[in-house]
Amino acid sequence: MQFVFINFFFVYDRCLVSNAMCFLGLFGIILMIINNEITFAIGNDEDTIANWFIKLIVSISTIALIGLIFYYHKLDLNLYSIKNSVEDWRIGLTGKKIVLITVEILICSIHPIPESLHPKSSSNPTLTDPLPISYISFDVALGLPSKSNKRFFYFYSK
Repeated sequence: MQFVFINFFFVYDRCLVSNAMCFLGLFGIILMIINNEITFAIGNDEDTIANWFIKLIVSISTIALIGLIFYYHKLDLNLYSIKNSVEDWRIGLTGKKIVLITVEILICSIHPIPESLHPKSSSNPTLTDPLPISYISFDVALGLPSKSNKRFFYFYSK
């Protein structure tokens, strides 16, 4: 009976962590969309305080997401140990799993930093050139791969 309760606890806790990871990922995507809309509404590529603050929140949510990734995989290894009656969790940590965890963390750590990466034109600071229609901010490219988390859909597809 104790095995069933512990197994249920790890599965339930892992599902909660997965939901939190999905929420943080979607929250970061929404904030990056708002940030880009503010940038394009202004008409130039200068960072405002609102943009900087939004990027700071995205950075904090990314750090929290990486922490939850570590916690999720710790729960996953604990569940593997219990299911297979293994006393040491390091047996379940294979080379392939280490590479997959590392790739997941590297992908999720890509995010727009709260600093402007675009050079400012010093010729006339009062005159602002509008951005062309085909212009895509560098922050958009940083934001797209970072929050892709399919684990939420994996749990609820069964």
